[in-house]
Amino acid sequence: MVNVTHKINSQGKTRANISGLSPLPSALKNAKPAPVHANRIFNLDDPDMAIFDSFYEYLQEQIKKSPEWKAARNVNMDSEPAKKEDPFDDDVVF
Repeated sequence: MVNVTHKINSQGKTRANISGLSPLPSALKNAKPAPVHANRIFNLDDPDMAIFDSFYEYLQEQIKKSPEWKAARNVNMDSEPAKKEDPFDDDVVF
C-alpha cells in the first residue's frame, strides 16, 4: 500500500508525495482492485523510446536527469557529450 500526502507549493500547486509504503493487509489480499492502466516497463539498458515518448513531460525530464540515463546516453553530468578517444586518430602518415 502507498501512503500519499498532499502539499501545496509556493506557486499554489498541489503536489502528491509518497510518504510511506507498507505491505497489503492480509484481509485485503483477495480484494485487490483491477488495474486501471496497463503496466509498462522502461528499461534504461535497452530503452524503448516509444514507451519513453508516452510518458508525460515531467517524468521524461526526471528520467533524463538520472545518472543512469546520462551514462546510457554517454553524457557527462554537465549534459555535455562525453569526448571519446578515436583509436585511429593519430598523426602517423601511411
